[in-house]
Amino acid sequence: MPHPPPAPRAGLRALLPAALLALASPVLMATVALAPPERGMVLAWFGPIAAEQAALRAMAADAVPVISLAGGVVATIEPGGLARLRAAGAILVLNAAALRGCFARTS
Repeated sequence: MPHPPPAPRAGLRALLPAALLALASPVLMATVALAPPERGMVLAWFGPIAAEQAALRAMAADAVPVISLAGGVVATIEPGGLARLRAAGAILVLNAAALRGCFARTS
């Protein structure tokens, strides 16, 4: 006696692990790529404040601002700078070189 054909939902349920992996992989890769370095260029976002205020907070954390943005600053930090930026109120600190992606220039 032949087996009955599988229900269509059984086939979709089998694809669920692959679909979850396909969705999670880019998120995990971005998390690793955007992790801020201990030394170098970072983007520090302090929240909805003026660009001048963000630059002042970065300088208070011994970071050297390169570009000021609304609420944030691209700055150069030395070892220990991540903790000082967070203590100065940085909500988000990301790797600036990774954010530039293909537009990054090498010397």
